[in-house]
Amino acid sequence: MEDKIIDAREAARRLGVKHARLCMLIRSGELPAQKFAAVWMIREADVEALKLKRVGLRRGSKPSDNPSPAALYKRERRAILKGKK
Repeated sequence: MEDKIIDAREAARRLGVKHARLCMLIRSGELPAQKFAAVWMIREADVEALKLKRVGLRRGSKPSDNPSPAALYKRERRAILKGKK
């Protein structure tokens, strides 16, 4: 099966972000990409994976709306320790 490759502008459109934000995602390593001449090329599967990973993390949401697994663990641990005292 052959991977479909799209350019950065198409990837940005699919993710609903500006081109500059997409470039930041690429530079940070969050979105794998290869640069050919002056164009970033990205596997469609990587764009879809990032889209699924970022579900629920929308502009205006607070970190407490989407707690990390570590934050959930700490919260549960505190509740358990309070119950034992």
